[in-house]
Parts: sequence; structure tokens; C-alpha cells
Amino acid sequence: MQLQYLQLQLAPHFYTNCLKNAYYMLMLGEYENVESFLLHLSSHLRYLLQKDVTMVSLGQECDFVHNYIELQKLMTAKGLFCEILIDEEVRHLPVPLLSLQTFVENSVKYARNMEEKELVITIRAKYRKTEETTYLDIQVKDNGPGYSKELLHMLNQGEIPEDSRLGVGILNLLHRMRIQYGT
Repeated sequence: MQLQYLQLQLAPHFYTNCLKNAYYMLMLGEYENVESFLLHLSSHLRYLLQKDVTMVSLGQECDFVHNYIELQKLMTAKGLFCEILIDEEVRHLPVPLLSLQTFVENSVKYARNMEEKELVITIRAKYRKTEETTYLDIQVKDNGPGYSKELLHMLNQGEIPEDSRLGVGILNLLHRMRIQYGT
């Protein structure tokens, strides 16, 4: 139940913004755009509101991110490009629901306002082998300013400063991952 509560806590303002955008598209007579927009929004909600689902395949999460990017492109005229490079052998692996989405949404929210440049997001996932084990390595990068090294170090240590500007999304994901994986 705690995992479901944390999932539902994410970004209710996003949906009110979506409805406002659909309204404005209709007002401007952009009927083809609003049709596409509503189809993407419907897929978005269907994925997010799955009952009793806390884990999904990496492939499903990537499809969800792609849908989110298409929604964002319809919502604004600012440039946005997302490249998803996922090795086929890891597409079936389970990941927490909204694990990639959280970082992509942060990129869109915080990095998009950079000097009118196009926002470029790259997602990579593959197996990484060490002497001890093999694990799933996922990277989400953008061409924005990024987090400070100090903040990244604290996050890697499991320390989350309250004044970190991380917002609900990343803190929520970290909490869900601790519940899921016991770390």
C-alpha cells in the first residue's frame, strides 16, 4: 500500500496542465494535435493507474517515457529530443514503475529552460559486469546543467538533504526503491 501511495503522489499538476493544453488546442482549432494529444494522455493515464503494479519491464517503462516525450512535444514549441538506447537482452528486466520517467520529467522540468537550446535526453541501459556480479546499468542524461557533485555524492550515500531542490519525484523514487530492494 505504501508503494501505491507513493506512486499516486506524483505530479497531479501535470494532468491539470494537460487539460489546459487540450483546451487551448481546441480554442486554436488545432484539431489534429488535440486528437493525438488526447490519445497520448490516455495511454499515459492507463499506464500510471495500473492497479497493484509496482514493477514493469524496462521495455514498458521506455515505451511510457516515449509517450511522455510525445505529450511534451505537443504541449510546447520548445525543442525536445529523446534517444532511448536499450540493449535487447535487458528489455524484459523488471524495474520500478516510473523509475526512468522520474528522471526524464526532471530533465524536462529543470533543464528545458536553458538559453532556448533544444533539450536532448539520452537513456541507456545494458548489463554491466564486475568481478563479483552482473547488474543492470541504466543512465539518464540530458544536456542541462545537472546536479552538483556534492548532491550526487550525498544521493549515492543515501543521504537526502531537505534543501536539495530534488522535489517529490526523485525522493519518492528513492523511497520506493528502498522499500522494493531493502537498501
